[in-house]
Amino acid sequence: MFADEAAYQQQVHRHLFGNSSAFPQPLQDRSLDIDLTVTLDRNGKLLSVDVDRSSGSSEDNDNVVTGLRRIQPFPPVPGDVQVPYKIKLPLTFAPTRNVAFINLKGSKAASPSEKEIAFRGEILKRLYSYDHRPVLPDNIEKPADARPTVVFSIDRDGKLLDAAVTKSFGLKMVDDNALNWLKKAGPFPSIPPELKAPMKLTAEIVFGPPTFSDDARIKKLINGVCRGC
Repeated sequence: MFADEAAYQQQVHRHLFGNSSAFPQPLQDRSLDIDLTVTLDRNGKLLSVDVDRSSGSSEDNDNVVTGLRRIQPFPPVPGDVQVPYKIKLPLTFAPTRNVAFINLKGSKAASPSEKEIAFRGEILKRLYSYDHRPVLPDNIEKPADARPTVVFSIDRDGKLLDAAVTKSFGLKMVDDNALNWLKKAGPFPSIPPELKAPMKLTAEIVFGPPTFSDDARIKKLINGVCRGC
């Protein structure tokens, strides 16, 4: 696989997960693993979808295909990549209560600057666009206060310098998934010149609907509501 093709596949995954709300409602409340082969034309139009494997019903599969058709066109295929272009898409759907969200904390300042708030919003966007977000299996009981916490640092260019679990969920598998999320989602956006680098951040992993404890403006940034922040 060429570098351009690998970069293009990342664009497709980000487009897919950035538009996940367009999938039919029944998929929002189900656990489903499905492997697809998707064929695109040069302009990102969906030509065909083949279901290679699915843990769900034919109705579930049809709903996934409906969702894919809703979010086209996908990003245009680069000129040096052969078309029609086939890409493998392994997808996992899970009830919101089982999906990982993040409370992201930055500096210890009582009132972080607008620049820092905006930058943390960009970090969250990158994490939420990553296509292997942790999902808590249905057979694992979630203690009320079980929130694994990962502390990580990035340099001026957004490269991850280090990451470590500082508070455990209580199960190594869940801790490892949370840590891998942070490690594999990079590179992160570059730190603006107005902010200090390297930057240390604390990510509290929450399974269930997000609650941004340190600043509600981050939620607006993630939802694309905040203008001029």
